[in-house]
Amino acid sequence: MKASNNPALTQQALTHHVRRHHVVIVVVWVISTLIAASYFINARLVEFDPNGKLQQNRQGFVMSLLAQAQLDPLAMDNTIIHFTSEGCVCNSYSQAHKQTLNQQAISNGYQVINLTMTAALRELVPATPAALVMSNEGKLVYFGPYSEGLACSSSNSLIELAINNFNKGFNPELIIDKAKGCYCQA
Repeated sequence: MKASNNPALTQQALTHHVRRHHVVIVVVWVISTLIAASYFINARLVEFDPNGKLQQNRQGFVMSLLAQAQLDPLAMDNTIIHFTSEGCVCNSYSQAHKQTLNQQAISNGYQVINLTMTAALRELVPATPAALVMSNEGKLVYFGPYSEGLACSSSNSLIELAINNFNKGFNPELIIDKAKGCYCQA
């Protein structure tokens, strides 16, 4: 077989070869970017209660929590208590959701209390941001994270679901311990 001395054919073959390499490089880059993004997203998704703190103390949880927070159980009717940790980046992601919850709560006659984690609260609260909702009779409606996922947004809200069900006459007395999202371990 004779080698072609035609410069047009040689240039065309070279151009085809370079294009193929460009496509391979772009495909490798896209796959690498997707793998890296998946890794970093999954690294930020953590379990709310990985050590099972809430399973161990379900019965007296609310009373223990109120005692550790130095709050009067008799004054907790229609109350939402927010738990946050200083320096927790997840607080900033959940801020919009928290503000929406507070507006709804206040318009429905709830009092809102914001607590920063202390050593005593860390014994009971597995992660933050979290919230405790008490009914008009001072009973547990909900304890757990605001929502699941990276942004702790209202689009996948756990707390709003519990409050909506309570407002419809169902009190789930819900303690969420199995959730994955952006949480800071206490």
